[in-house]
Amino acid sequence: HTITQGGYYQYDSGLNLGYRSWLHYLLPVTYTDPWLAREILRYSISLQAEIGGHLPYGTGPLCSLVDPFGTSNDFDFWLMLAAAEYGLGSRDTAFFDEPLPFYDTGTLASAWTHVKRAYERQESLRGPHGGYAGMTNGDWSDFSAPLLQMTESTLVAAQLAYAYPNLAELAERLGDTDFAAELR
Repeated sequence: HTITQGGYYQYDSGLNLGYRSWLHYLLPVTYTDPWLAREILRYSISLQAEIGGHLPYGTGPLCSLVDPFGTSNDFDFWLMLAAAEYGLGSRDTAFFDEPLPFYDTGTLASAWTHVKRAYERQESLRGPHGGYAGMTNGDWSDFSAPLLQMTESTLVAAQLAYAYPNLAELAERLGDTDFAAELR
């Protein structure tokens, strides 16, 4: 279960596009319908690859991955922000022990392991100036990399400055003090 972006993404193309949008919708839904927020988080985590790769822009028929616009540098941020919001807002720390599959291998790992993989992936995108590489598509501002000739994103750095302390607080609640210290 998830909340789609709808509009032309879904009704014109028939695709469930907007990976970051699903996680964006999760933020207030955590407080109005925690069950649905957990479902959105499960769905979004299930698209994470175990072996390399990046999170997709969306899904097509039978949940096949779709990347019509190339790669973006903020999807892992949105996964971490949503996980922190859900964990702190719902107090459902047991969810993070739940085994969830990686998209490419089917291997099960705890939801918390998936969140930590998102952190590793995000930090692997550091550019030569300390920002996050623009990738082929950019950040929240789709097409910013090619249109603005963006090489690194300060927007993602600013977003992570907000998300990492929240994720550190969740890590503390989960007893992962080393990861909390690294995030801080």
